[in-house]
Amino acid sequence: MGAASAEEEEKKPILPIRRAAESGAKKAPEEDPCDCCTGICCAVAALITLAAFLGLIYRSFQARKYPQYTVEIAAVAGLDPAADLSGRAALNPVFNLTVGVTSTSTMCGACIDPGSSVKVSYSYEHLPLASGPVQDVCVRPGKSSEELVVARGIGVKVPGFLLDSLAEEMRRGEAVFEVKLITRQDRPDGGMDMDTRYMTVVTCLARVGAKASCYQRYE
Repeated sequence: MGAASAEEEEKKPILPIRRAAESGAKKAPEEDPCDCCTGICCAVAALITLAAFLGLIYRSFQARKYPQYTVEIAAVAGLDPAADLSGRAALNPVFNLTVGVTSTSTMCGACIDPGSSVKVSYSYEHLPLASGPVQDVCVRPGKSSEELVVARGIGVKVPGFLLDSLAEEMRRGEAVFEVKLITRQDRPDGGMDMDTRYMTVVTCLARVGAKASCYQRYE
């Protein structure tokens, strides 16, 4: 019986001795929850900074956009080929104009300031025919407005060769007039100079009742 017990003891597996130092060295380190929070906070802060930067660029771009102006000839009187342009008498033409202003910015409005005016001349010969004041008007950002403006000429003398040409073109409905809208406004960008105002000159070439072809320049 003693021999059997000895054989059973020999068949038992020999278990490794686990030391306290070895078991502690293989233990995985615990993650700090604050590290995750710090990463999220940094990402949010970066997004906020980027959004603020892009917003600043957008505001600056919108603030520098100039208004847009249009001028059209709605009707004209005093230039009838048979009644007014058949002789050599001085002319008294009257032009009914439609003047428009449009804000091209989503942040800044647009205005036609007091003191603005229009001048009408005969086509490329630049013969002055009429002029008149333009009523001041303002529109909100992204909006537009139109107003009726009357330009008059009194005792306008037209050279004979231009008078014949004007009469023939009026008879055919092909007379082209140059209309200039002159207005002064504050510069959108302000600037550091004492004089922060500029003059807008809108030049349009148009037939009566037709849409004008216009271009703008700033001085």
